[in-house]
Amino acid sequence: MLKNITCKDCTIKKALAAMGKENNKMYKYVLRDIFEDAKNNYSGNKKERLIARCEDVQHGCVTGVVSSMIYYSDTTAFFKKYKKEIINLVNEMIQDGVLNNLSDLRDWDNEDPFCEDIYNQNLLAWLAYEEINNNLYWYLES
Repeated sequence: MLKNITCKDCTIKKALAAMGKENNKMYKYVLRDIFEDAKNNYSGNKKERLIARCEDVQHGCVTGVVSSMIYYSDTTAFFKKYKKEIINLVNEMIQDGVLNNLSDLRDWDNEDPFCEDIYNQNLLAWLAYEEINNNLYWYLES
């Protein structure tokens, strides 16, 4: 459960604390990316910029909206760097009922359950980025 603090106080550090992810390097990376992009490419006050960015990402990384997650070389590097954190996030999503199993993901390759190929690595990288984005959006709107 996220702690309720105003967006006026919204910083990466406070968002991480509200999400209970202060020591999660993947969350830090994604939030830094979202905050930076909102600052540089959106207008309005801080909250409006962040919400607009989160809403754009909610259309999915597949749209190319996240410039650091377009190419397989980018997404597989993200997957390999944060594999442990991604697995933990997927387990949390399954426990919370957000996801039943990985085969529910669109385009999931059931013949590669251990993500040895780039396609499932790509899907899990996108899933992790999008889920962190959605958590930030919920935090901002609460």
